Amino acid sequence: MAEHLSGMPPALPTYNGATDPEDHVSTFCLRMQLQTNSNASLCRTFPSTFSGICLDWYNRLPNRIIRSFKEFILLFTTKFVSQKRRPLHLKAFIDLRQKDGEGLRAFYARWSRVAMVMRDLTPETAAHHLMYATTNMELKRALAKRPVTLSTELEVKIEKAITLEETLGTGSVRRFEPSKPLREDQGRKQLPVPREHLIQLHSGPRRPPTLTE
Repeated sequence: MAEHLSGMPPALPTYNGATDPEDHVSTFCLRMQLQTNSNASLCRTFPSTFSGICLDWYNRLPNRIIRSFKEFILLFTTKFVSQKRRPLHLKAFIDLRQKDGEGLRAFYARWSRVAMVMRDLTPETAAHHLMYATTNMELKRALAKRPVTLSTELEVKIEKAITLEETLGTGSVRRFEPSKPLREDQGRKQLPVPREHLIQLHSGPRRPPTLTE
């Protein structure tokens, strides 16, 4: 007896062989999980998402080569493994820094895009890197004060720092210029001139007294 999908058929993604096959499998399974978990139904529905070179590949497969959905997925991901998204190199993430004059909101958006593709990035590691990558002193202090163990804790600290920065209008980092060296004649304490010296300066050299008979 043929099995029917429950409810309305979900809007399924399409795959043309140009993107990560594992992303397509994940999206397909997510859309189908509320409809059916039947092996036969998944095998029949999955090819309906193919287009372009992916559909050409499927049409050339020998008959009865697919015996389970698990084997189908393995066959599919192996064929298009060259399109798999490569994880970002760790060095590119470590070298990420907030630029001069870049607001915290803009930097965090750029930082998040990179962090999202990092595999096995824990909240503790993310907070540790962000503490050194940002130039925002409020965020640095918040991250150093108390360790972060949850992603939500990190997001709360970042949002508070962003709100404070934008409220106070301190989007650009304040930099303190080093004190300029004093000139040679600066910093010398002016000593008072003795009174007798002043008299000599104004009256000229003193003459010795003359003797009278």
